[in-house]
Amino acid sequence: MSQSLLKLQIGPVQEFIAQARSTRDLWSGSYLISWMMAHALNGLSKSVGAENVVFPALNDADSARTVLQPLVRWLRDENLANGLTVEQVLTSSLPNTILTIVPGDWTQEILERTVVAPMMAEWQNEITKCLNYYRLRCAFSDDEERLFQTQSERFWQITWQLWPSQAAAETLPLLRRLPDAEDIAQELEERLRQTPQAPPDLDRDWAAHYRLVSHRLDARRATRDFEAWPASPLTARDKDSLSGREEAIADRNWLQRARKHSELQYRFRSGDQLGAPNLVKRVWDLARLKPLGLSRPRTYDSVPAVALAPWLERLKVRLLDHPEVETAFWDLVTTAAELQDYIPEQILPRRDGQSLLEWLEAVDASIFHQSSWENWSEPEPGEPRRSAEITDLFGAAIEAVENLCRVAAVGSPGRYFAVLALDGDEMSAWLGGGKYPLTAGFHRSFSRALGRFSLSEAGHVVQKHLGQLIYAGGDDVLAMLPAETSLACAKELAQGFRKFVEPTAPGCTASAGLAIAHMRAPLQDVVQAAQSAEQVAKQKPAKGGLGRNSLAVSLLKRSGETIQWGTRFDSASFPLLELFQQHYRKPPGRTETAMPISGRFPHILAERLNKQGLETNISTAPLGKDLPSVLEIAQAEFRWVIERQTGKGPGVPDDAALLDLRHNLFQAGDAYLVDLANTERPLSQFVNLFAVEAFLARQGE
Repeated sequence: MSQSLLKLQIGPVQEFIAQARSTRDLWSGSYLISWMMAHALNGLSKSVGAENVVFPALNDADSARTVLQPLVRWLRDENLANGLTVEQVLTSSLPNTILTIVPGDWTQEILERTVVAPMMAEWQNEITKCLNYYRLRCAFSDDEERLFQTQSERFWQITWQLWPSQAAAETLPLLRRLPDAEDIAQELEERLRQTPQAPPDLDRDWAAHYRLVSHRLDARRATRDFEAWPASPLTARDKDSLSGREEAIADRNWLQRARKHSELQYRFRSGDQLGAPNLVKRVWDLARLKPLGLSRPRTYDSVPAVALAPWLERLKVRLLDHPEVETAFWDLVTTAAELQDYIPEQILPRRDGQSLLEWLEAVDASIFHQSSWENWSEPEPGEPRRSAEITDLFGAAIEAVENLCRVAAVGSPGRYFAVLALDGDEMSAWLGGGKYPLTAGFHRSFSRALGRFSLSEAGHVVQKHLGQLIYAGGDDVLAMLPAETSLACAKELAQGFRKFVEPTAPGCTASAGLAIAHMRAPLQDVVQAAQSAEQVAKQKPAKGGLGRNSLAVSLLKRSGETIQWGTRFDSASFPLLELFQQHYRKPPGRTETAMPISGRFPHILAERLNKQGLETNISTAPLGKDLPSVLEIAQAEFRWVIERQTGKGPGVPDDAALLDLRHNLFQAGDAYLVDLANTERPLSQFVNLFAVEAFLARQGE
């Protein structure tokens, strides 16, 4: 029986996910894409069999009946059978691309009926559910609903390509027309010489057919259809605040009404004017998923909750065995309860029989930040001035936060968070035959390895570092993390990626971009900064990049200053960083502790090396005979700073231990300087390692 290859993509992806004001928005956008793809995959698996879906892998090689993807399993079984959990089902783990083998007689009509129709039927279902949800709480006008329907129906761009398996003689001339396909063409030509009359064989000529179907799909996406928008039934409106594209349906007047409704108040407190796609994103979890028994944990809702996660973990430990800490905590909660009418309703949920720690999981971490209380103390536009009694209560809440931090002695709540974007390196080369002979078997094994990484490893690592996994599908990961744990998480994720793919694809690596910003920074901008940093990590050094298998960091200070640092995951930077952290970071809440490496170390080092010009290449040769090179100067200055900015302290009790620390610190730094010189990097990269760590260390003080 003849076969065809089907490759399908849905978009937009990255820009839609990035249109976010909260962690909930980020998750909602990514999960909505996974949800749509799950309906397509469910239809495919029923029609052609899960074993024929090559990417994303639906079946585990160890068992043809084991479906790797939890969301597809849930759709198939319509329940949480066989140990499946809500948390697993609600993990965004499906990429926006499908590659599958279908019967050779498949036509466009069969494809649309089997794959596209289930996706679009579900999307229409979501539109209807969301409109009904809004009607019951803060209805749109008839014209606004019509525009809502139009914008929603035209939002998704679904493109696909069917490619029938052909004989080698027919495939070869087509393959030769493609750029960068000469190696595959030569292999195909050799097989054609040996067996000139061989019938079509999809498995045997997999690399050629995969390259052709991918090329045709790229061409189709570049020439997609454009339909003119009908005239808007509304008077002139602003554009969607997040996308800048759709006409805003939720305008200022609607938002003013929405913020008076208890359920919508929390979802629309940012005041963004939104078009239909982002209006669906804001409430579809309540309108569509919650009735199905799929409710997300509240921890996804708040950026401050991510920023202060390490602080909150330390607070929980103190609450259990220090009565004075529990007293200070309840003083804050009691004051907050008195201000319930003046803060978003879901900030402080009712306590219905839960233990203290269980209830604390549902509390929005914003209440532990003084800045939150300062913001809430200001009346909304159009609200009357607050009475003196209410103003005093807000002052008492701020004092209660200060008192809790002082009594608990666990440092100040973190104010900075990170967005991490990780992506496999050279995936097109690995799946195009440029890195490894591309066969159907390799493609399936590689897809399964990526599936196991995204489902088994990525979420575990992010959770270990107190972060929130937004998306993990194929070779892509998007996560939010506390600033102070973000570097360690990035390294462990990259190591985990290699661990899972190495047996199938030796030498395959991943690169990551990390954007660190204040919790009040526009989340959409921080996501885009992380994605830009990821591209820097992947680019060739000749173009200003790091050359893959790398981490690029953008530290976006609230003052407006940006610190850029990048390193390869296999360089000497991480051993140096870990040694420096061990003797530099103060124990949380113990700002008076004198650490073995002084707090001025990064600043003194920057001052000394700045005399050479921080953008000077470390590999620069001496300017004259008997003059030191830039590398030698940097080594000498580093040793000088070590001698003067280190001393005894925790873990370094005596002179012998201090000598060991100084020796080990210099050796680690020297190894990193040599790495930087060999890769022709500037002095700023050495200095900025310490500058980034100095900033992150202050988050726990």
